[in-house]
Amino acid sequence: MPTCKKILQNINGIKNRMKEASNRSPFFKKKSDIHPHLVIVTKTRPIEMLECLLWNGYQYFGENYVQEAMAKQKMLDKRNINYPKPIWELIGPLQRKKVRKALQLFWRIHTLDREALAKKISNVAREIRRESVPVLIQVNIDGTKNGIESDEVISFIETVKDLPRLEMQGLMCIAPIGSTIAIRESFVRLRGLRDQVRKEFPELRNKFLHLSMGMTNDFEIAIEEGATIVRIGRAIFSD
Repeated sequence: MPTCKKILQNINGIKNRMKEASNRSPFFKKKSDIHPHLVIVTKTRPIEMLECLLWNGYQYFGENYVQEAMAKQKMLDKRNINYPKPIWELIGPLQRKKVRKALQLFWRIHTLDREALAKKISNVAREIRRESVPVLIQVNIDGTKNGIESDEVISFIETVKDLPRLEMQGLMCIAPIGSTIAIRESFVRLRGLRDQVRKEFPELRNKFLHLSMGMTNDFEIAIEEGATIVRIGRAIFSD
């Protein structure tokens, strides 16, 4: 298990690589551009690692499962230590029956993938008096993962865009396992879809900005192709 010092060294290395990738990218040249945001994937990691991160100013944590994140938050609450609170982001599939618990904990959901789930999020947000829920639409960009098919994204947004309290911020994908060329092509397609949405729905143009794409093995390619959010765990917690 890596020490806190090693975790912080790894993060510094990741941040340097993120900066170098953004310097190579044509999508981050203006001061007004949204620069890549790091979500640290903490699934399966012990609470001590989260405390190391919190003590050192890192708060954005990605979890795949609602129950695991809730259990970690309860442990942190019990310790009653005065470090910043985590800002949880759900990066795994969300079941409708767990929406209420998810909205009580997670700030943003990366995996909106069906109309029924969108309606449930909207309804529960109203019931618990949550003003808005930032969401990203997960796209099955290469035909082998979870998410909405690429050619259905526009019709899906047309269906759900007016649901109250649903704040659609962009798209998310998981790249295919394969060559660098195939990975890059997937990210290019997702960026093209994001841009198409912004053209077809002018009311979303100033909000639908994010591309959540890129993990340990491919985050530099993702940033070169315009990723605004990368989800990294293994490279941070390696020994």
